[in-house]
Order: sequence, then C-alpha cells, then structure tokens
Amino acid sequence: MKIENYSSDSLDKKYEYFHHSDLDRLCKAVNDKYRQNISIINNNKTTGYMALHIDVDLSNPEYISKNDGYSGEIQIVGRDVSELKDTEDLCYKLKQGKRIKSGHPAYYPFSEYFKKHINNPKYPNLKEDFDLYTKKAYEIQRLKEPVEGQSAIDSHLPTIKECGMQGKIPPELDFNKIHSVNVLCKAVHDVMEGII
Repeated sequence: MKIENYSSDSLDKKYEYFHHSDLDRLCKAVNDKYRQNISIINNNKTTGYMALHIDVDLSNPEYISKNDGYSGEIQIVGRDVSELKDTEDLCYKLKQGKRIKSGHPAYYPFSEYFKKHINNPKYPNLKEDFDLYTKKAYEIQRLKEPVEGQSAIDSHLPTIKECGMQGKIPPELDFNKIHSVNVLCKAVHDVMEGII
C-alpha cells in the first residue's frame, strides 16, 4: 500500500490536503491494525497539480466481503482542481505522444484540435509557455474558495488572461475552450457507447 502526496513546488505547504503528521498517523493506524507498511511518496509536480492518491488492496477479506483481488486508488482532490485535471490530463497525454481514451474515435476531434493549436508556429515557446499556463491554472484552482451551491457547470477554468499568459498562448488553448471540446467529445462518446 502506498500514498502519493502530490504538491506544488511553488504553493505554500498549507495548501496541501493533509499535513505530514496526519499521513504519519494514518500509516501507523494501518500498520497497527493490518500489519501492512505504507510508504509515503512526496511528489512535487512541476505542473502545479496537488492531490493525495492512496493505493488500496481489496484482496484481503477483512477489507471487503466479496472480491477477486482487486486493487484501486482513492484520489483526494478539490472539485475545482479535478475539473481542470480532467481536461489537462488529456493535453498532457497528447504532449507525451500517447493516445487518449484508449483511442476511442469520439476523441479524435479533441486530439486533432489540441495538436493543431499546440504546434502553432506563431508562438515560438508555446510548449514551455503552455506548461507555465498549466501550472498557474492549477494554483488558481487550488486557491479558489469553495462556493456553496455552485455546480461544476457554473464554474470556469483559469483563463489565459487570469494566468498572465496573454500573447504567449493562442486563444484556442485557453482551458475553457479545450474543456468545451472535451465535453463535446464525451457527449459523442456516451452516445456511441449507448450510455445516454
């Protein structure tokens, strides 16, 4: 079992989801009860992503009554950060040359849209500037105060302007526009798969 504590290298530690002493107590409790050692991996993300990921093993009957040796991951992350991560993760995978959503054809327009605009020759340092925009966007999302009753649909992702990146990033790569393309592709995916 392991815990990955993702933090930003530029945000104050007070914005982490759990203090190190809380994680130490959790590890001790699991070890005392189940005789399982947990390793804590502190991981500073240059993207600015902050979360706590806990790997869990469900193969022990004490954990769950019916299972086939499943393992999984619990992610603790703010709603606003999660909303950004859903879109940013697709961008990250495409920048790494990976397929998104297992190559499902519904996401082909997303892939083409992002590849076209991330390679815009009018912006000579675009890939590095997009990484900086991503980092600033995560920081803004993490610092947001929760708004009671606000749905994820009502909120917006940090804009190029809010992150001070206007003129360095093409408007088509604003996370709100990328997110809109993602939402459309997901709708097509759900129709194709008979989900809706």
